[in-house]
This record gives sequence, structure tokens and C-alpha cells, in this order.
Amino acid sequence: MNRPILALAIAATLGLHQGIAAELPSGGALNAGIAEKIGSDEELKSIVLQLGDPTTEMAALRRLIKFSGFFLYEGSVHLVTDDQAADELRRAAARAVRSHANPDSVRRALDDDDRDVRFWGVMSFGFTFGETKPWEPLLPRLEEIASRDADAGVRSEAIRRLRYHEAGAAFLTSLQTSTNETDPWVLMMLLRFDSQKPEVRTRWYARAIQIFSGKDEALRLQWLNYILLNASNPITATMWRIEADPALVDSLRQIERMGSQKEQDLASKALLALATSAQPNGAANRSQPIRSETNSTSGAAGSGR
Repeated sequence: MNRPILALAIAATLGLHQGIAAELPSGGALNAGIAEKIGSDEELKSIVLQLGDPTTEMAALRRLIKFSGFFLYEGSVHLVTDDQAADELRRAAARAVRSHANPDSVRRALDDDDRDVRFWGVMSFGFTFGETKPWEPLLPRLEEIASRDADAGVRSEAIRRLRYHEAGAAFLTSLQTSTNETDPWVLMMLLRFDSQKPEVRTRWYARAIQIFSGKDEALRLQWLNYILLNASNPITATMWRIEADPALVDSLRQIERMGSQKEQDLASKALLALATSAQPNGAANRSQPIRSETNSTSGAAGSGR
């Protein structure tokens, strides 16, 4: 299986919407072991042993996360590449990493400078009903990540985990009133976007219109790309689908008339995609939305996580 197809498969499994598969960041959590090389079972065992030494733990964990790549988030989909032996070695590395997911190691991971390590820390944050108490001391750090991390994929997964903790859910309610978050997918997660619930979808559409009225062209382009990809993706689930909201359409038409040439082109395509998806047969068999990638994700590995 080639890398783009592998990325798409894992993104669908995880529900992480970190962009088109081919655009997933090199060296990121979905980079199938390309960024880090471990050549044998013996070398892997040596690195795993280093997890038990506080002086080498984080360096070893970082290597294992990078080497595991896609396979760390394999889920129910059995991934394969053209190198079966390497696949099994990555799976062994992934098992070692997953077995090391305890509050102490996750705390250190959440404070790591490496995006992939923080992403693993967030993904490993405990949320099983009745077993959340050991993780409560880490909630302030997870809240900080949800609101301030430089990577949108890390922020979105932090939001997802916080929902399962009472204090975290209360924090998210307050975060929803902030205008600091500008990533369209993260805002979908934060606002719990559902196209079938007018009171929820209206807030996201209002934020989009606010962005389109702002002065940041790069941000406008990001949102235009996101709307276009969402509306034109034939497997986007109904609940995630961006629809032809009248106020949103008016905002897109204004950009089509007055924006830069690139904005005009994207706005025209987005309007056409919204009109097409509104047709009776335009939204059949849809799954989760694909997020336009403008910064390192994710990714993500994406799944949907």
C-alpha cells in the first residue's frame, strides 16, 4: 500500500481530519516509520529497555513514536505496506509505546517540544468511565493544549479528550466563547458541529462569516479550502456537512466579487460545491469531513480519528 493510501486509511480509522492524505506532514504521527529507522528486533528491544530509565525515557519514547508512525494508531484497520517485516517491527514498537501510556509518561509527553510526542500524549490521555481520577491532575495541561497548542491536530484531539472529564467539559464550554481559535476543523470539534442541529451549526457559520470579513487573507483561504473540500467530499457524513447557509453563501459571494484572484476562484468553487451537495443525490454515503491542511497536524495522523 503506498503512503497516500495508507494515510487515508488511517485517517478514516482515527477520525482525525488533518488534511488530504498526500499532504500529511513528513515526520508526523502518520509518517509510517520514514522519519526514524530501527533495523532489527534486537535494536528495538534495546530502545524499549531505555523506557525504564528516567534519563533515557523521553528520547527512547520519541524514537519509538516516530518509528511506529501510522501503526501507533492502527485501530481496527490492519495496515500493510510493501515491507511486511518492517510492518511487524513497527507494530511491535507501537505496542511498546501503548504499554507505556501511564499518567507520568503522558505528563512528560504533553510537555515535550515535539509535536508527535505531544500528540501521542493527548491520544493516550485516559478517559475510560470510572478510571479518570488518576488523570485529573493533568487536566490543566490538557486544557492549555486545547486552547494554545501550535498544532491544530493536537488541539482538536485535546478537545475530544476533555469532553470525557467533567472539569474538562466545563472548560470547553467557556472556551467556546473565545474568538482565539481560528482553525475550521478545531472549531467544528469545539462547537460540536452538527448540520442537523441549527443552534450548533449557526455558531460555526457565524464564525466563518467573521473570518471572511477579517483582514487575514491566509486565514480566509484556509476556510475557503475547508468549505470546498467538505462540500465536495462525496463521503462526508450528513452531520458534518457544511450546507448552503444563506448568510454563509452571501459572504462567499462577496469574496467571489471582491477578493483576491485566488480567493475568487476558491469562493466560486465552494459555491458550486455547496449548490451541488444540496441536490437530492449529492450527499449519499458520506463519512467524516476532510480538513484542508495549512499547518502541521493533526494527523495526523488522521483518524478520527
